[in-house]
Amino acid sequence: MLGDPSTSSTLVDDMQTPLVSVVIPFCNESQNALWTVQGFVNQFMGYCPFEIILVSNKSDPEHIEKFSRWTKLPWFNLVEYNNTQSGWQARNLGASLAKGKYILFADAHIYPKDGAFQGLVESHEGWKGIAHCPLCYFYDPTRPNYGYVWQPYKFWGRWTRLVPRSETGDVPLSGASTLLIDRDVFEEVHGFHPALGIYGGGETYLDLKVQMFGYKVRMAVDHHIYHLTETRGYRWNNENFRFNKMLAAFTIGGEKYLEPVFDHFMKVDEKRPQYQEHTIKNRGQAIVLGASDREWTEANAEFTLDEVISTWDDERIES
Repeated sequence: MLGDPSTSSTLVDDMQTPLVSVVIPFCNESQNALWTVQGFVNQFMGYCPFEIILVSNKSDPEHIEKFSRWTKLPWFNLVEYNNTQSGWQARNLGASLAKGKYILFADAHIYPKDGAFQGLVESHEGWKGIAHCPLCYFYDPTRPNYGYVWQPYKFWGRWTRLVPRSETGDVPLSGASTLLIDRDVFEEVHGFHPALGIYGGGETYLDLKVQMFGYKVRMAVDHHIYHLTETRGYRWNNENFRFNKMLAAFTIGGEKYLEPVFDHFMKVDEKRPQYQEHTIKNRGQAIVLGASDREWTEANAEFTLDEVISTWDDERIES
């Protein structure tokens, strides 16, 4: 029965080290999260040692209560991050508790194709970096998206159905619905920036940063997951969304990459000066809050962002 842990054996005891630590942030979407958790249990139980760290980010008590029975299981951990509304900081908290060789960040509203999570882990053997699953929207399950086409003026990307050209599935970046990363790599690059807000920007930040440190970003081409819904249990706003993008742009690429994003937002709002005022303020905050990370990244990264982008297929870059 969905949401009833009594139907699952306790394969992982307190003495076993998990291979995979699954980190799932959620806010007031317990029914979706139950499906997502059950999907991981179905695929990892009996396959490999694992743990699931479910991070409530300002959820109402009735949504947290639905997982109370699960907390009796040794491979399940329910924690709360209530400092601020931020899926990225909820992920950081979950990662700080992870014990696995890999951390698998997942949205709270996905479900796997048969064998997808197992295949994602197997695709990550023998190299380091980030592996993503192709994403199918539930209303269109036969047409997977294989990561993003890079849009520099947004410091983000748009979904594409272009299958990666390389046999290893190399892509510039993708969404954060599933993101499998070596735990030591996540710690080396210092995780998601601590100022990233509610939604957006974090996946770009991490995908690009790991490439600057010499690691790969790849797509597990044959292992699809389904996006169940666009309904969220929280509200995000465009101002914070834009701030996240400008913060990521500055910390990863400096003012050279920040200015096109800033100019794009200012042009979009040229008839709404009150919005432009917010964008100007957020640009300043992005520079202040991102300064130390920018300095550290410049000093320690193996490659510049320019050098990373020069390795991408042209079809993956929007002109």
